[in-house]
Amino acid sequence: MSNLFICFLLITIHEVSSNEVTDVELNEEQIESYFKQIDGDGNGKLDKTELPIWVRKMVDAHMKNNVPAAKKEFKSVDTNRDTIVTWDEYRLKMVKDDPQHVAYTEKEQKHKFRTADENGDGVLNQIEYVAFKNPMTTDYVLKRIAQELLEDFDTNKDGSVDLAEFVHHEASRVDDKDNTEIDKLRRMEFRGSMDTNRDKILDLDELRRILIRREKLL
Repeated sequence: MSNLFICFLLITIHEVSSNEVTDVELNEEQIESYFKQIDGDGNGKLDKTELPIWVRKMVDAHMKNNVPAAKKEFKSVDTNRDTIVTWDEYRLKMVKDDPQHVAYTEKEQKHKFRTADENGDGVLNQIEYVAFKNPMTTDYVLKRIAQELLEDFDTNKDGSVDLAEFVHHEASRVDDKDNTEIDKLRRMEFRGSMDTNRDKILDLDELRRILIRREKLL
């Protein structure tokens, strides 16, 4: 298991367990704490049995706590009691809770809102609202996010992501585009755990599988 993927996993666990998205790397103390919790047999290594068990445990805890909370929130955001939430209704809550847009920008939240709108009618019913609040545990949202990732990385528009497109993706390499060590790590990650069928490209299904590793390891 690559170090990059383990770091990604630990950050994912932090987000799921704390119900927040983190924009900074976990510090050494946090990483060590999570590592010890996951390392069930205490041998100082994370194996293929320990990782899925812990990720499943975290996702179950997340769903148990957050789905009821999202349903309750839906009722409070639906101010006119018409059993749907419009963007304007949600925006009122967003501005009240986070007036400075510290957690997310309004553009980001509106994009998440539209992504959760499964039937494309411009509003969210209760099921869609739960998906909006828990996007990484909702299958149709994951598929849409995977499609967006594919379109973003696929610079030659051939419907897949090759090694060069992944390694030298401009939007994610603004601060380290000339760092050869990052190049090496990205190549290792691509070949080691992302390109599962070893055809030297990432397709939509592989990108979706990468996303749902926060639920289980495939």
